[in-house]
Amino acid sequence: GKLTEEEGFYRGQWGISRDNYGRWLYNHNSTWIQADFFQAEDLILPGVQARYSGLAVNLTNTAEVFSVRVNPGVNRAYLDDTLRSDGRLFRATGVSGLVAYRGDQFPAEFANDVFVPEAAGNVVAQFALNEQGMTLQAKQRLYEDEQWGKRDFLGSVHERFRPVHAMNGPDGALYIIDMYRGIIQDDHFLTDELREQIFQRGLDSPVGMGRIWRVRHTAGKTSPPLALAGASDEDLIEALKSGNGWVRDTAQRLLLQSTADLTRALTSVAMGDDTLAALHAIWTLHGRGELQAESVIELAVMPDVQRQVQVLRAGRELLSTEQILGLAESLVEAPEAVVVQLAFAMTDHSYTPAVRAALLDLLSVQSNSGYVAQAVVRAVFG
Repeated sequence: GKLTEEEGFYRGQWGISRDNYGRWLYNHNSTWIQADFFQAEDLILPGVQARYSGLAVNLTNTAEVFSVRVNPGVNRAYLDDTLRSDGRLFRATGVSGLVAYRGDQFPAEFANDVFVPEAAGNVVAQFALNEQGMTLQAKQRLYEDEQWGKRDFLGSVHERFRPVHAMNGPDGALYIIDMYRGIIQDDHFLTDELREQIFQRGLDSPVGMGRIWRVRHTAGKTSPPLALAGASDEDLIEALKSGNGWVRDTAQRLLLQSTADLTRALTSVAMGDDTLAALHAIWTLHGRGELQAESVIELAVMPDVQRQVQVLRAGRELLSTEQILGLAESLVEAPEAVVVQLAFAMTDHSYTPAVRAALLDLLSVQSNSGYVAQAVVRAVFG
């Protein structure tokens, strides 16, 4: 294959993750979670600088930290509002590699929660995502603590506990990468006050002692990971129905490498009752070049918002102008997220008067949606 590089939408500083529906989640050092409510590449015109709604949305108004130790060794600790009155870090300053939990080892109530390391506060924070139409909101999950009242999901009294990245594991558990060192601040931004602390308290050593923590829930399952190496195509297709996102992703990757004819079997999963399995099947068909226009049309009108959105994105290049017009008539009153993606799918056909008229119909029926409006404008530009 040939590696192709394209300049994309700027997404954060230190980490990026996708949820089960393919939405990007990311952050900056002082923001817990930012999100794209749809794929930026469908909207942004190359070379055009503009402000877009629904991209890089901050899901938490404040970025409070609830650590379990006093945190003197943070940059600019002398400034107001950096530390709480009890000496703990007040607002996030060292946020990094977040992950949308897609495993199945934790109980179901934690499905789609987001775990975010904060190295300066020696914690990993946890957030429950809540869908409001096509938008997302995040609520920080806090736990009772005898000494401090409230604490974040995972914290340590050890100053060298420096969580910097979180990942889903093949066993469905949560994995945390801990840099384990005293100094985490880049030398270009190191304040004199923190530099003195480093020397006084010996924070410059040891180094080279990073570790990986596996976090499991006591009420979760204890079964071993599903073995996929050497699995048959039939077993891999069945694995698309797993509750473990790592398993589904790996099965999809292996199915993309198969040389067998899997069109009928994968299409059956795409049409089935399991939404997540259907999404993986759709994109596996797309990656194998086996997605068919007839299937796209059938899936696009199913009463399943996520399936509709994904198939309109995966199959847009397969649809003729006539087929696009038929979908526009069927979906004009569909949920907002579906209409936004439909407008994006109409982009390649917007040079025709009939499609432009259909776009105006979408705009008229969905007149209260700014997201639909900007998608229609993008479509008109072609």
